[in-house]
Amino acid sequence: MKKYLLSLLLGFSSLYGLESQTTLRLYESLFHAFVHKPTPLVYVTSGEYEKIFKQSKGLHLTEDLTQADIVLVTDESMFLALLPLLKKFQKKPIVFGTQRKFLQLSPLFIGTLYWKKGRVQLRFLSERLKRANIVLPEKFQRYILEK
Repeated sequence: MKKYLLSLLLGFSSLYGLESQTTLRLYESLFHAFVHKPTPLVYVTSGEYEKIFKQSKGLHLTEDLTQADIVLVTDESMFLALLPLLKKFQKKPIVFGTQRKFLQLSPLFIGTLYWKKGRVQLRFLSERLKRANIVLPEKFQRYILEK
C-alpha cells in the first residue's frame, strides 16, 4: 500500500512539474511577443505563478507595478485593487488575464490564457491589440477574436 501511495504521489508531482514547465513556456512565448525586450518585467501577485515564473530565464518578476511591462491578473479582486493605480500611469503596462471572464471585465485586458477541460484556451481581442500597438506572430493569429 505504501509503495502504491508513493508512486501515486510521485506521479502527481512530476505531472505538476510538467504542467508548470508547459505553462512557463507558453507565457514566455506570449510575453516576448508582446514586449520586444530580452527579459520583460512581469508583475503578478499569485504565489502559484510567482513560483512558476521564478524558474524562467526569459522573464523577470517585479514587485514594482510602475516598472512592469506586463501585469498578469489571476483573480478579479486583485485586478479591482490595481485598477485605480493602472489608470494613473503614463506608461501603461500590458494587462493579461488567466480567466476568460476578464475580457468582459475591463477593456484594459488584451487577452487571456486559461485551461478548460485540460486544454489551453488562448484569446485576444483584435481592437485591444491594435490599441496597444501589438502585432502577434503568425502562430498566435488564429487566437485573435474580432469581438
